[in-house]
Amino acid sequence: MTIVAINSEGAGPDAVAMAPDLVGSHRGKVIEADTTALLASFDGPTRAIRCSAAMAFHVSRAGSRPRIGVHTGECETVGAKVSGSAVEIAKQLMEQAQPGEVLATQTVRGLVTGSGFAFARRGLHAFPGGAGELRVYAVTST
Repeated sequence: MTIVAINSEGAGPDAVAMAPDLVGSHRGKVIEADTTALLASFDGPTRAIRCSAAMAFHVSRAGSRPRIGVHTGECETVGAKVSGSAVEIAKQLMEQAQPGEVLATQTVRGLVTGSGFAFARRGLHAFPGGAGELRVYAVTST
């Protein structure tokens, strides 16, 4: 499962209100949402990155520069709740991202090879919880 974590603080209610529709249009599912953050799951990383780019565009038009993290990995689903290392890594990437930046792990980058995305290296980052170190990339074009 591919997880996207988005922080759109300062985006305003219109940008936040359109987020679930945007996730749905990319065949994703909102896991959690509040007035500044959203967590969504996708069946693959290509849709997740395309949705992340669209979200960054729409939120930036509302005057904010979202920070977005994308990771693919194992998740545990109990009812509507999704948890696991993929969720935690996506959240940590979101926290590390600069305003307006979409960060993805080497796992995501490897899975979307040939999809036309461009990436820039952002270094090796340590992730707690048994994930160890992963290369992190900024998505530079979609």
